[in-house]
Amino acid sequence: MSKGAVHDFELFKRNLHLIPKDSFELADKGYQGIYDLYERSLTPIKAKRGRPLDSELKNTIEKSIKEE
Repeated sequence: MSKGAVHDFELFKRNLHLIPKDSFELADKGYQGIYDLYERSLTPIKAKRGRPLDSELKNTIEKSIKEE
C-alpha cells in the first residue's frame, strides 16, 4: 500500500519479490525498463517511420500475444 499517487511501475518494483519466478509479464509502454528487472517480460515494440519491424520480431510478438 502506498500514500498518494504512485506509478504502477514503481509499485511493480516495490513488489517484485511477490511475483512468481516462472510467470511472464506482458506490460504496457509505461513499464519501459522492466526487462532489466524481470527477464520474463515484454513491452510493446513499435515500428518507426520508414523502418518496419523485422518479420521475425513481428512473428515473435504476435505469437506471445496469442499465448496470453
